[in-house]
Amino acid sequence: MTLLAANCSPALLALLEREPDLVDLVKMYPRTLLAHQDALRGLYQAGRILLHGLVQTSSPGDDRFAGEFDPHSLLQAIKLAGSRYLSVHLGYPAMDLEAVGADIVLERIVADVRILEATTLLPVHLENEPVGVPALGQPAFPAFTGDPRFISRVVDAAGCQFLLDLAHAQVTSWYRGETVGDYLSWLPLDRVEEIHISGPAVVDGVLDDWHEEIGGEGYELLRWALHRCRPRVLTLEYGGMREQDQIRSDPGALRRQMGRLRELLD
Repeated sequence: MTLLAANCSPALLALLEREPDLVDLVKMYPRTLLAHQDALRGLYQAGRILLHGLVQTSSPGDDRFAGEFDPHSLLQAIKLAGSRYLSVHLGYPAMDLEAVGADIVLERIVADVRILEATTLLPVHLENEPVGVPALGQPAFPAFTGDPRFISRVVDAAGCQFLLDLAHAQVTSWYRGETVGDYLSWLPLDRVEEIHISGPAVVDGVLDDWHEEIGGEGYELLRWALHRCRPRVLTLEYGGMREQDQIRSDPGALRRQMGRLRELLD
């Protein structure tokens, strides 16, 4: 059975007060749980919190990872949530990646995953990132960082399960100039334990990971993915706790999307 989760947001929390079965799990970052412990007590006592990410912003493979790592706060959040695994983004160093090369980047990611495993005693699940999006104000990454074959190499070398983000795949395939179906077919779908879904949006002429309401293509991609893998969790990444996420926290849109996702899972 696949559990249904959704991003923690004021709108979702308000809906859950009246419709507690709307979702099975509420997804949030560890820092969100730690900052709102009292308000979220009922959820974590009922085992309904799905942690994602770390306390810091950097992820495995990022140059900043070791310096920012906060094991105490991470372990505190894991204990509250009763987490059985830790899902994190694939991070990439801020240095000249082309000069470093794919093999060194892979080694850095695997080394950081080992730190997380040794600290938390939990399996680590790695998520594909949206790569090379000018609208995010970042330089374009080298081609190998978004290459699904490289991502598969990393997941295999780390011995991890895979968190498939469909919106990230849409964005990266757009940037690479290939169909999203071709892109997805090279990812490690046999290791998928969780799927994230949301609607990307065109911003300043480029496709961006914007956590909008899911569109028709998103549902079709999910249908395609569910024929090829059976995740334990499907997470709707619509809205969030930050002020800028409130425009994407419409209660009606939440209900519509949760209804469609339940239908697809059934």
